[in-house]
Amino acid sequence: MTQTKHTATPWKAYENEITSTFPIAMCQSDVRGLKEAKANAEFIVRAVNSHADLVKGAQIVVEYFSRGVKKSPELEKAFVYLSNGLAETLKQGVQTT
Repeated sequence: MTQTKHTATPWKAYENEITSTFPIAMCQSDVRGLKEAKANAEFIVRAVNSHADLVKGAQIVVEYFSRGVKKSPELEKAFVYLSNGLAETLKQGVQTT
């Protein structure tokens, strides 16, 4: 099964529109107004543009801790979150590059 690739990053936000070389999405405003629509567009762009690096970082951390490195309770919790999130992301076939 082939997977359609998403529009190449980096994406950019202009007013309430998300673009790369052409419009990708529009964040429409309601009673909350244009400021919130613009903030939503900027938030989506930040998430999209940082996604590949975050997945790569999670992969490194999960691989490191999978080797049995002694973990504190806080690191164990982080490992569980990263492992679960990474597994779900990769299961969905999300691009990481």
